[in-house]
Amino acid sequence: MFKITSERIPDSQVLISIDVEPEDVSKAFERAFRAIANRANVPGFRRGKAPRQMIERLYGKELILHEGVDLLVSDAYRAALDQTNIFPIDQPQLEFEPDIHEIQPGQGLRIKATVPVRPEVEVGDYRSLHLESIAVDVTPEQVDALMEFYRQRLSEWTRVDRPAKMGDEIIADITGVVGAATRLYSPAGEALVTTGEGEKLYDLSATSYHLSAESRAFAPGFAQQVEGMSAGETKGFELSLPPDHSNPELANKMVTFTV
Repeated sequence: MFKITSERIPDSQVLISIDVEPEDVSKAFERAFRAIANRANVPGFRRGKAPRQMIERLYGKELILHEGVDLLVSDAYRAALDQTNIFPIDQPQLEFEPDIHEIQPGQGLRIKATVPVRPEVEVGDYRSLHLESIAVDVTPEQVDALMEFYRQRLSEWTRVDRPAKMGDEIIADITGVVGAATRLYSPAGEALVTTGEGEKLYDLSATSYHLSAESRAFAPGFAQQVEGMSAGETKGFELSLPPDHSNPELANKMVTFTV
């Protein structure tokens, strides 16, 4: 058995003092020696049968000492936590009296463990706090708008066999060229005659696009041009970029689109 005392110290810590009797110290060192002997390969002896002097000469007394202290600390610290009902939040800092390197046969050992624990919190008079409720007026229109928002957001898209219309989500290949004005389109919507090489502004493959009359994606009026197109159809058209384009150099520039 261990003699165990504890006291709370500053900074949310508890100091646990554990007195180990000389008999228990000797037993721990004997257990450590047996454990080392059982795994030691000593020429001329079966495992666990070599005499202590030979084990100490081969492996050193320090190894037995350290393993014995490890056994003592493990047993004593676990017993101390059970007895004091302390719940550490980190590893303890350990001190030994006497120093583990100075322990002599027949001596006891005192282990001092500084254990970090949860801080004690004093709850104030929170019941005296009161908040005035704030009246919020919500119109039926606002409720309907929010419900529609979530309906659109959480709904699943399904493939349909009809021309595209506003509110649809389309998958399309989209290219947009700045500086190349198309003068002639084929019946399939392909640009046959253009003026200048131009510079590709968009070159997207199988990109998702939501048709909305208010959308300014790609260019104002893009959704209206795509509306009515069917799967597999190709269409070419020209649109002007807005004057407030994020790149001032592209403001008001004409873009030739192929969808």
